[in-house]
Amino acid sequence: MLRAGGSRRCVTLLQRHAPQHMRQRRHPRAPRHGPQCGIDRMVVTASNIGRVHTARPLSTQVNETPIIYIMSFWNRRAASEGSPPLSRAPSRASHPPAPRLAERDPSTTPLVSAKGPSDGNGTWANDRMSIMRAAGALAAALVIGLAASPAESSADSVGLNYGSDGVDYSPWAGVRHAIERPGSPVPGTDEQCRPTEDKPRPVMLLHGTGMNGLNTWSTLAPALAAEGYCVFAPTYGAYPEAPGVGGVRKVVGDAADEVAAYVDEVRARTGAEQVDLVGHSLGAPVGAYVAKALRPGDIGTVVFIAGYWMRPGTSTVSNWPALRPLEKSGRLKDVIAAGPIRSGIDLVRPSPLIDAVWAGGTPYLEGVRYRTIASEFDEVFPPAIGFAGVDGGEDVIVQDGCDLSRSGHMTMPSDPRVVDLVLGALDPRSTRAPRCVPTDPMTGAQGMTPR
Repeated sequence: MLRAGGSRRCVTLLQRHAPQHMRQRRHPRAPRHGPQCGIDRMVVTASNIGRVHTARPLSTQVNETPIIYIMSFWNRRAASEGSPPLSRAPSRASHPPAPRLAERDPSTTPLVSAKGPSDGNGTWANDRMSIMRAAGALAAALVIGLAASPAESSADSVGLNYGSDGVDYSPWAGVRHAIERPGSPVPGTDEQCRPTEDKPRPVMLLHGTGMNGLNTWSTLAPALAAEGYCVFAPTYGAYPEAPGVGGVRKVVGDAADEVAAYVDEVRARTGAEQVDLVGHSLGAPVGAYVAKALRPGDIGTVVFIAGYWMRPGTSTVSNWPALRPLEKSGRLKDVIAAGPIRSGIDLVRPSPLIDAVWAGGTPYLEGVRYRTIASEFDEVFPPAIGFAGVDGGEDVIVQDGCDLSRSGHMTMPSDPRVVDLVLGALDPRSTRAPRCVPTDPMTGAQGMTPR
């Protein structure tokens, strides 16, 4: 399963990063340092159990959606060709720095002993996180999610990953919900909800590639609903034969049109003049495209979570060195088009999506409030490539003022701090300080979460 870039001299990541007592004896010819191994990025997938709004037996609901991405750490080929290090995107100095919510407290003790990225671009150093630790975390999270009984997971429970507000802050909340209540809507959503004078705009949550409303928003949706918002979490961009796997159809002329039509439906149903959009991963640029090109004037706020603004000079493969040769040769779009996940086509230049979003030299539309939330531990879109880098929106790094947070790309939507940052973007009048709780890149919030 693990390929060392074709080199027989490479020692596996499992051997190099396993605890001392578990390491096998190193082959005398194996290199001691990762950069020589030429290991490209790899993807680890886990089963997504449950489709939105379906009640099929669990046996038919498995192996549909990749929900965890684990990036490996080195790429010898890029280094040998004189390319920049694999995860080193353009430095922050190349564009205006993100506004800081608060100064970092150097006395704060990190949750994990592994050091964070030294360059601020999401680089995973050699001692960052072992594959064995990641695999263990993944297995533990699955066991927790699958073992929880309905009684243990009620709204009044305060067990592992549950907050005092009754919200499940586990990245596996959607899996657990699908097992306990198969066929039920995303928790916190209500199609009959009507906005109040205090919260006049409904909130539409847009998931990322290969995901759906349930497995992405089972934390944020109920958290927003508890604050009085009308929340909608559709699954968009899915093929008819796999309705639970969204964000895979082409964006322009297809998936984005579906989202725009849903905006119209929500406005008509609720009577609201505008809708707020919160997007994770692919859902972020889709939301930006809908707000600026398809439904200008109908969107009040756009919030990016681990998104990508497609800033000029950056690339979707900035963090994926194995794909750079395809991009250079111009074959990347052809490769994407040949596969089942067509949404990536519109994130590769030249692209009508990028052209539309950046029309006029800015991705921001006057009159719309924008906030981009990024994490230094995001393996896919770290701040250096995730931020737009121009005036007109607010850029926030999760770790600013909270060194305890280690949220990764897939755990950000369930991070209590991210939830609070979203609430602050939707209601600028809010004075609540974002919570700072220990958060792991794989298993999310650790233990009890304060209200």
